[in-house]
Amino acid sequence: MKLTSLESDFQSVVQQLLMGSEIATGLKWIAYSCRRTMAEQKVIYEQDKNGKDDDGDGKIDESDEHVTNAPPGYSAHNYGLAVDCAPMIGNSIWWNAPDKVWKAYADIAVKLGMVAGYYFKSIHDAPHVEHPRWRDQQKLWKAGKVKLP
Repeated sequence: MKLTSLESDFQSVVQQLLMGSEIATGLKWIAYSCRRTMAEQKVIYEQDKNGKDDDGDGKIDESDEHVTNAPPGYSAHNYGLAVDCAPMIGNSIWWNAPDKVWKAYADIAVKLGMVAGYYFKSIHDAPHVEHPRWRDQQKLWKAGKVKLP
């Protein structure tokens, strides 16, 4: 995913977030999910809606891969105002990084004026951060004033 797919003012904030997270944690951070088209959002939403038992325990639960609860048009990613980032160990994403690593990232995001998925009440989405103005863009989209790819 490319940061250049994000809204330009949000790109610079995300770059600050990545640099700040690297300094705070001593780890390399990458953005792995940026803007999503409506078609891409639909695919991952349907994937989640259908559910998968990724860990083989016989039930779909928190330990299984979760992509999104948001249908097309209801994700900040659709407006180029959200990004999912993660720390790296070597050449691999460190999904199981300790909570303190994810919290440091989330706290930097909040200081930069973002909303951090780490602090969501409905789901815990530590990699996700979004610009709060995305909902204004969503209102414009619902009113037919903004077209999304």
